[in-house]
Amino acid sequence: MKKEINPTNIKVGIKTLKTIRDGRLATERSSEEEINSLISAISTKFGEKLEIIKTTLRKPNLIIYNVTEEITIEKATIIIKDRNPEITPNGEEIVANFGYKNKKGKYNMFIELGPKI
Repeated sequence: MKKEINPTNIKVGIKTLKTIRDGRLATERSSEEEINSLISAISTKFGEKLEIIKTTLRKPNLIIYNVTEEITIEKATIIIKDRNPEITPNGEEIVANFGYKNKKGKYNMFIELGPKI
């Protein structure tokens, strides 16, 4: 595939091109338009022979240590959003999933953030 598709002909700037151990290729691009043009070029050139998988951003996880047990999961989400309005301007979700006690008896909270925060 590296020989068949020339990124300069389809006007796509590829930052990196990595060969993964099971024979797949991973690329890094900068914009959504470049991704779509590369996908269309590969599908027209190779058709059914190759499967194209477009990755999505993962949601990062955050652990807040030594939280008082009085703060519930619902309260934690509201408190974080109220105290940090600049981190959720585009409607990204902050969700407190669960709280747990560690071996030392300290209460910690596990929070999931939106992928673009």
